Amino acid sequence: MKIILEDKGSYELFDKIIKAIIGDKISDQTFIDLCSCEATATRNLPFKEKTYVDALDCWVIPGQMDRFIQTDVLGDHPCFDKKYDVANCSDGIEHLIKEDGFRLIEKMKKISSKQILFTPLGEYMIEVGNPDPKCHKSGWVSSDFEGFASIVCPNWHPTLGVGGVWAWRSDDLKSEFERVFSLIGGRVETD
Repeated sequence: MKIILEDKGSYELFDKIIKAIIGDKISDQTFIDLCSCEATATRNLPFKEKTYVDALDCWVIPGQMDRFIQTDVLGDHPCFDKKYDVANCSDGIEHLIKEDGFRLIEKMKKISSKQILFTPLGEYMIEVGNPDPKCHKSGWVSSDFEGFASIVCPNWHPTLGVGGVWAWRSDDLKSEFERVFSLIGGRVETD
């Protein structure tokens, strides 16, 4: 199940998509953010409880380090011993080699009821303004996320010539997909 959006990327659209995927009753849900470069779209959402794990040390929001747990996202840490309603990884999985990215997805499935990922669409090795030009180590497309629904936005970063892909999985994916589609529009494709 895949939604194609022709929109150009924006923080407003990102927020709209994240809120559509998370659904109602955000304030009743627990949340963990795993190795996101920055927690832009989720930082202001009123979750009951938020945990942020900085595993990449790439672009953590200045002055916000006290809100982050620094640990190996694929290793052991007490924050991984509990179950969360939502596990999120935005702009993070591409910083891992593909094999470790799949390990991260499996970890997200173990610690949460719903998993959400966002990544550049395909291979995109960033260099501009980044001290480590190889910090993107893998490229992802919607078919990499087996068992997940996805939203593909080929024009997410038009000035950079790169798209974006969201993938999410939950226990009631079919009805959730229909609800998300009704909120954000686009066109539906099957893989």
